[in-house]
Amino acid sequence: MARATALLAALASLAAFAVAWLAPRNVAGAIIAGLLALSIPFRSRCPSYDTTIALHAEAPWMKWSGIHRLLIWRFAADRVAERPILGWGMDASREIPGGKVEFNDVLPTLHYPGGAQRLPLHPHDAVLQLQLELGMLGLALGLAVMAWPIWRIGWRAPLTPGRRAGALALGVAALIVGLLSFGVWQAWWLSTVWLAAGLFVASGGMGDRARHESKEWRRR
Repeated sequence: MARATALLAALASLAAFAVAWLAPRNVAGAIIAGLLALSIPFRSRCPSYDTTIALHAEAPWMKWSGIHRLLIWRFAADRVAERPILGWGMDASREIPGGKVEFNDVLPTLHYPGGAQRLPLHPHDAVLQLQLELGMLGLALGLAVMAWPIWRIGWRAPLTPGRRAGALALGVAALIVGLLSFGVWQAWWLSTVWLAAGLFVASGGMGDRARHESKEWRRR
């Protein structure tokens, strides 16, 4: 699953770069709109256990890791529904009641090869993890933290067209990986994001030309 996520992030970032070169505000707006759409309760858009098992029967080409991901999301979404406002507590994902139970024990028709816990360490989705641990209030704060730099890049930061497109592409890649793979509090993952952002900023100063082009662009 990690390889598929990395490939998806790479392809999506390339597409975002191409579009953002011509229409950066559209890309920034689409990212922010997508983040807001993710605030919809996850349970209403996550397939049930039966639907996931039926999906695998109809599409056997789907990797078991992908099926496990869907099952994890459903389990976590059900726990979100139990404490929707304040959540279960920061970094509580690894201790959610029933999370260490194997899916094979509760879904006899699954026949998952090997161990597959209902919630191993974290939900593998940053937004869902925020909902699970911090509730809707924490989710709102987390989405604001993610949306603010995208808004700055799209509308305010003095960047040349190429660097603006590159910054948005980097944001798209980071968000996709965060929404499909790593835990939201994993130190090495957060360090990677900050390091990539820092290297991007350090790779080229804004300079007089960039500031001038940005001012002209914002007047449009």
